[in-house]
Amino acid sequence: MTRGHRLLGYGDEISVTPRATLRFMVSAEGLERYRADIVRLRCADDSPGGPGFSEIVVPSAANGDYRARFQPILAGSYAIVPENQRLLRLSSLTAQAFIWATTPRLGPQAILGTWSQGMGSGFALVIEGDGCLGLRLAGRGGDFVSVTTGVPVPARTWLFVAATFDAGTGQTVLYQEPVDPGLTPHRPTRVAARVEGARADSGGRLLVAAWTESQRANRPTAGGFFNGRIEAPRLADRALDPSQIQVLKQPIPPIGLGEALIGCWDFARDIPATRIVDVGPNKFHGQTVNLPTRAVRGHRWTGAEMNWRYAPEQYAAIHFHDDDLYDCGWETDFELTIPGDWPSGCYAARLRADGDEEYIPFFVRPETGRPTADAVYIASTATYQAYANGLKAAYDQASESVAGQFAKLSSEDVFLSHHPEFGGSTYDTHRDGTGICHASRLRPMLDVRPRSHLWTYDADSLIVDWLAAKAIPCDVITDEDLDAEGAGLLKPYRVVLTGRQPEYVSTRMWDGLAGYLKGGGRLMYLGGNGFYWRIAFHPQLKGVLEVRRAEGGTRAWSTAPGEAYHSFTGEHGGLWRRQGRPPNLLTGVGFTGQGFDTGTHYRRTAAAADPRAAFIFDGVDGDVIGDHGAFGGAAGIEVDRFDRGLGSPPHALVVARSENHSAHWQRVIEEFLAMHPMVTGQTNALLRADMTFFETPAGGAVFSVGSIAWGGSLATDGYANDVSRITENVLRRFLESQSFPMPPLPDDAPGDPDVAGTEGVVEGFNRPA
Repeated sequence: MTRGHRLLGYGDEISVTPRATLRFMVSAEGLERYRADIVRLRCADDSPGGPGFSEIVVPSAANGDYRARFQPILAGSYAIVPENQRLLRLSSLTAQAFIWATTPRLGPQAILGTWSQGMGSGFALVIEGDGCLGLRLAGRGGDFVSVTTGVPVPARTWLFVAATFDAGTGQTVLYQEPVDPGLTPHRPTRVAARVEGARADSGGRLLVAAWTESQRANRPTAGGFFNGRIEAPRLADRALDPSQIQVLKQPIPPIGLGEALIGCWDFARDIPATRIVDVGPNKFHGQTVNLPTRAVRGHRWTGAEMNWRYAPEQYAAIHFHDDDLYDCGWETDFELTIPGDWPSGCYAARLRADGDEEYIPFFVRPETGRPTADAVYIASTATYQAYANGLKAAYDQASESVAGQFAKLSSEDVFLSHHPEFGGSTYDTHRDGTGICHASRLRPMLDVRPRSHLWTYDADSLIVDWLAAKAIPCDVITDEDLDAEGAGLLKPYRVVLTGRQPEYVSTRMWDGLAGYLKGGGRLMYLGGNGFYWRIAFHPQLKGVLEVRRAEGGTRAWSTAPGEAYHSFTGEHGGLWRRQGRPPNLLTGVGFTGQGFDTGTHYRRTAAAADPRAAFIFDGVDGDVIGDHGAFGGAAGIEVDRFDRGLGSPPHALVVARSENHSAHWQRVIEEFLAMHPMVTGQTNALLRADMTFFETPAGGAVFSVGSIAWGGSLATDGYANDVSRITENVLRRFLESQSFPMPPLPDDAPGDPDVAGTEGVVEGFNRPA
């Protein structure tokens, strides 16, 4: 079977309990029928040298043949106000708003209006195809009439724009004014024209940042998407004079306009929600579609306040994108009710037709309070979403130099480069160059599939397969489950295991894991670059997260000044390290560097001889550990180090440490106040993976490998290797009932090489031993 991407799908949930129902949405292009089977996945990777791809078809009522159909993806964000009598009776009008356009030369873009492209009716304040502000009105014969300023709209400049139309006289006036004329070369523009045979009769609903493209029976479609920010849209049912237009600019609806005012929308209200609030007398509230970005700077932002919660009037804009996507909105093709006797684990709906194949992964977790094992594995679904549908391999010009090797494009990379409507990853930018800060799972995630990139989902399956090979019972939960239920979800388990890269973590996830450890839990952190970015899940919408890449960090784009706080929750975004919670506080280690050419090995340290660590190395010979595996070595890709200056416990044991990283390896940028050349794997002593063990005050313990590549070395020689043995030793000891006593705390030693410092350290090269 091949993955030709004619079959695509997603589920409405990614984690389900027995007796819950899961819906699958499928689009099949050029196919008449397809076969669906539910499979339990053990290993989702088929790379050479690995354990081999493994799946078992599970008997299910959902297994069977289904009629195929194509379902489109309707990307692009906008806001919509439902049809009402005031809009239907509209003839004369005034439409106005503040705008900050990012791609004004990218074709016609609607700002505000009722224009229906399919019906040729209504009106729209627009940026026309020539980049100039215009007003579109319905003309004769289904065509439209457009009046423009003839002056191009400047990019990334706040403007006040308005248009009036008098249906009785045909008089049309356009206004285009820079908000701060003293700081821009652009001058105010006012253009008046008389048009014959034009009308503004409405097709019904009002859209902001788009127009109605067509009227489908079950789902009207939008087009003419605006890229950029819109603030304070206003609509009146008569042609206002200049003094009235100036009054209507104010945040508070003017009393003097009386019944002329149709809508006065204030985007500073309900920022975490999808609602747009009409503060005028009619209360014509609306909804955003496809999650445009909120909590962004508006035209009144001064820089005096960085948190939108304390000055919402300065964040009264919404940033719309023509490639935003939250929910594909596809219709359900088939359903699956999880039988009560299905074991917890990794599953998928496997779709096949005419040699094409697709998988829709999901996880079955136990019901709350009813664990089926003493160990639980947390699937890093937030990280899967953050990386999903990434385009960096195809478009990032620096990817080859960073990786130290030629780019290898998968079929998913090529397909996504031709289909941006599937939505990019949070490592990509929108078409207007701004960073993608939302990631939804209510869409096909082409690289969250078996046999894809050996990066997130399929690479984590190497750990799941190892557990099965060792016959160690283990439940499976997801990041969403931990966010929803916190420490209570983990409490019944003796051991918690992570995947290879639990990078994206919400506050409730962090607090839940910290609470579990405070209660005496045991944690096996089997990866690297974990607990790095703070994220927020939406409080009402399911399956979507937000990340603001603020204040440092190794990142693909940077959050704009003043926009570091999540719109979903109001929490400060960026690195957990910048929140005063470095990963070292949880796991003993934190992200220190990365390199994508090849991995290397660990070497035991003197601390490995400590009797506290004897169980770790039982049956392991030699000092070199993990000089094998799918990534060239067990210490690879991204690595974490022990650092007491960042919160690593003083009594922790660093029992092994990686060495011999190449010149393609680089330290993370958040640790430098000034740049210098001593930042590579060959010149910087702090670029290493530290295998770490420590006990917690309540009798629990933590074991961290500090490397993403660790899981890729488990399967060497049929799991008969040092990496597998160490992992098994630790897990079996952690599963025992005997607690871990706390050792005496050591005194801080002057010049301790494991105390690199706090934020912004530039040490780490030519350090004394």
